[in-house]
Amino acid sequence: MPAFPDDWFLRRGQFERGAIHDAAWAAELDVVTRWLDALPLTGRILEPAAGVGFFSPLLASKGELHASDADGAALDLARTRLVAHRLLAHLHVADPWGAVAQDDPGADAVVAAFLLGRVRGAGLDVAARSLRRRLRPGGVLAVIELLADAAGGPPPDIAWTTHEPGVIEAALGRAGFTDVLLRPTGRFFVTGSATAV
Repeated sequence: MPAFPDDWFLRRGQFERGAIHDAAWAAELDVVTRWLDALPLTGRILEPAAGVGFFSPLLASKGELHASDADGAALDLARTRLVAHRLLAHLHVADPWGAVAQDDPGADAVVAAFLLGRVRGAGLDVAARSLRRRLRPGGVLAVIELLADAAGGPPPDIAWTTHEPGVIEAALGRAGFTDVLLRPTGRFFVTGSATAV
């Protein structure tokens, strides 16, 4: 699946929706970024489906970032963004749902930004269990997803499923997470965190 481009994040070009919409989008994206910055993420941080690395510099400033994406061209943009901030990270072309090695000690944090919307129906439970396997006990999961908004949403060439926050919370609970809490930022996004049991 292609990564979300910078123009999507910044509401430029084909993603412009008018001054009022774009200002509201930018304000909520700022809320998301400040929320992510305030999370106590440290140690080994995984960012599956990092895409163009919109959040990667923030995460690399908090710990040892391991960012991956199936889209190698997007990761090249992420690398450029990290270099511009004079930050280091491990970047790998990889399937975000790939198997976890048996000797993997687990990460201290996983940031799943716009990842759960890539799965449908019962696939959400499979995805939640996959995220849990990537974390050590006590590790933190951070989730950023899209709310259903006709003028928001993913780029038009990306297949997407919008999950209600309560549906994601339930799936994470079944997968072995505790302290699960998701909150809408307003019209466009939902953020949440959970702790691996």
